[in-house]
Amino acid sequence: MKMIFPGFESPESAAPAPAWGGTLRSIAARDLDAVAALEVLCNTQPWSREALKTCVATEGRIANVAEREGKVIGYAVASNVADEGEILILGIHPDARRQGAGRALLTGVLADLAQAGASSVFLEVRYRNAAAIALYNALGFGEAGVRKGYYADTGEDAVLMHVFLNRGKKA
Repeated sequence: MKMIFPGFESPESAAPAPAWGGTLRSIAARDLDAVAALEVLCNTQPWSREALKTCVATEGRIANVAEREGKVIGYAVASNVADEGEILILGIHPDARRQGAGRALLTGVLADLAQAGASSVFLEVRYRNAAAIALYNALGFGEAGVRKGYYADTGEDAVLMHVFLNRGKKA
């Protein structure tokens, strides 16, 4: 049986991001301390600085930061294998949430994945993270499944979400 995913909308068709007054760029070595500190603020199971360093240096990875007023306020790391992308981690400083940085960062990463040849993208998100799920839905992601007990720290389920980057393509 072929699974049909609900996320057929391209991220380019989503509503425009609010003006958040920052810039997006690739993660540089000088950003690793700031990204590691944000990872601790944003996640209950944060990646270590060394894991981040290794991950961003791996071929096929897209790693970007959102920067405002000279400070890193967000980050995203994604992988691309063949024609499938995956958002591995994404975080926005708690004081910078709901100001458009997350939408801008995710839209930029999706565009980078499409340019790298991905036709679809998956991610996992905590079942109770309504704000993140709303953002992903706004960018065309749809629920593709549930990973029971995915998060080791709480046993919480993860919602598996998916989006097609090119309208009409099927997984």
